[in-house]
Amino acid sequence: MFKNFFGKSSNYYYDENDNRISKDELEEIGSGGEGTVFKTKDDKILKLYFEERLTQELEEKIKLMVSRRISYSGICWPENMVFNHEGKFIGYIMCKAKGYELQKSVFMKPLLQKRFPDWTRVNLTNLAINILKKLDFLHENHVIVGDLNPFNILVNSEEEVYFVDTDSYQIGDYKCSVGTPIFTAPEIQGKNFGSFFRTINHEYFAIATLLFMIYLPGKTPYSFQGGEDVVDNIIKKNFSYPFDESANFLAPKGPWEFIWNELSYELKEAFYNTFKLDTRLSPKEWIKLLEGYKKELVNDNYEKHIFPDSTTKYVEDISVSMNRRNEGFGEIETVINESLRYDPNIAVIELSTKAVKMLIGDLEQIKTRGFNFKSFKREAKLTNTGKGLDAENNMDLEFFKAKVIPVIDHFKSALKAHRVDIVYTVATAAIRSAKNNKNILKLIKEECGLNVKVLTKEEEAKATLDAFMFSGKSYIEDTEQRFILIDQGGGSTEITLFEKGRILETYSLDLGTVVLENRLFVNNNIDTDIRRAFKEVDKQINNKLRYYFQKHAPNAEDATCISVGTVITRATGKATNKRQHGTKITLEYIENKIRETEDEIAIKYNSVGDVYEAIHGSTEKNENTAEDLAIMRMGLFMYKELMKRFNIKELLVSGTGLWYGVYYDKYKEIYECS
Repeated sequence: MFKNFFGKSSNYYYDENDNRISKDELEEIGSGGEGTVFKTKDDKILKLYFEERLTQELEEKIKLMVSRRISYSGICWPENMVFNHEGKFIGYIMCKAKGYELQKSVFMKPLLQKRFPDWTRVNLTNLAINILKKLDFLHENHVIVGDLNPFNILVNSEEEVYFVDTDSYQIGDYKCSVGTPIFTAPEIQGKNFGSFFRTINHEYFAIATLLFMIYLPGKTPYSFQGGEDVVDNIIKKNFSYPFDESANFLAPKGPWEFIWNELSYELKEAFYNTFKLDTRLSPKEWIKLLEGYKKELVNDNYEKHIFPDSTTKYVEDISVSMNRRNEGFGEIETVINESLRYDPNIAVIELSTKAVKMLIGDLEQIKTRGFNFKSFKREAKLTNTGKGLDAENNMDLEFFKAKVIPVIDHFKSALKAHRVDIVYTVATAAIRSAKNNKNILKLIKEECGLNVKVLTKEEEAKATLDAFMFSGKSYIEDTEQRFILIDQGGGSTEITLFEKGRILETYSLDLGTVVLENRLFVNNNIDTDIRRAFKEVDKQINNKLRYYFQKHAPNAEDATCISVGTVITRATGKATNKRQHGTKITLEYIENKIRETEDEIAIKYNSVGDVYEAIHGSTEKNENTAEDLAIMRMGLFMYKELMKRFNIKELLVSGTGLWYGVYYDKYKEIYECS
């Protein structure tokens, strides 16, 4: 288009259609590294470049962008080129943006709460979806943002979002020559942005980072405890947030771990795949995930609050996951009596999450009568070993030395008094999951002289089933049939499917009774009504089970369900393991027991704070303590949901457990007894 600038006044600028823009009517609203921004009288925005920024390439790029006529609400795209009175290109006109920079609103907790005080995670999801729709539109029009960052996105509301500084976008033959390290994919870190074209896959990395920082406001995906420079972490893909069984125990403490827990399985998987495995999603794929998450939020399946109220939580360093490892190592056998007989007397010590247990068999009784509860001397002492784990799953060795070592020593003395020749010592979830578990085993060896075998989940499951088969054949018609074993311990709940004694599948849920108790206090406020608090824990259990069944679809049809653990044995209402053993419990019975238990605890205690004080500040010795009732209520809810999902109508209670299985296996090994 020909423009005749002869005689035109220097008091005006001119757009490409020769419309005059009076300098006197411009209102300066900001200045940056490239130029100054003004508001025009017709409520548009004029960007004027500094003289040193003006190049032929820039003019040609803006000319191309104007010719493309990208029109989408909130994308502040160049609409008209602007010239001075001499006809020289100096800037462009775009629509007006409103709101606050994403960085100075959503990404800073105090400003987020000030700017948008009523926002919940639903609002964050709407915001994210609106951003994604704009990005999807740009990509469909062959435009890559390149320098996607929170300073170039303005937020006026969850629905009203503006993209600014669009003149830096990559379009046609014009590169995006700028970038922000945090939003830069690992494969292009350290490169000169002006020397290459961004790919759509590079953009997908930036998008995932932006979404992560929306949901964990302002927290970058690669920040973690003890981490190096952020760029180094990105290059090394040091993503520390746990997913399924993957964790390095370095995810940031505080509200971040609770926010992460309230993301859906699909969202966590998408973030993990992006930041750990380099599998990146398009805006359309993210939108689909977020729409599903939004429905879950609306239906109260996830916590809507953006930030947990950590000031009213009880224990910030408490571990809410004690099931992130599956290492089996260590020696199992310790010779107690050096002058071994040909028929050695054997015993088992089990170091569980809640207690230390000792089992001594009477050889003569076992040889003549087979399994009988009277054939064993058993003793257990509560140690709450799992409570020695901190938020990073490090065991406090001083705690262990003070609480657990004396009990092990006591049992070792009992073994000598009963003339035991060999003791087999095993450890389960709490020690298995501890990052410093080798130090724990060394401490036990030095202090007590015992070797300890840390069992894998598979070894634990096999020994637990062996215990029931050894002790419960009278309750089972066909020992070769399919079995599903539910073992609810303190640190985890193990679900294992067996056929003909062979493990078909085993899966571990970090929802043991100690973990459930921790979640009751960590994820609820002091004043939360106890019934409501239980419902919050129920929701977390259901979320965990939903994740499990999405990933694992074990065929438990016609399988006999055997269950072991304190909750299910106490649920029988019978006093001893001998009486509890072999009891059949129906789904209807469990549902009734849940209601009864919740009613009993709600009559005694109004709030989470009341229950906490009763557990930690009370000397109550009766059987149904606050802790017993709370664990029973939450543990049985988990059983109920598992039975419904596996279509289990009734289960058999095992009163024996792991330690009997270890004893039986070693007894067979020594005496070749079937």
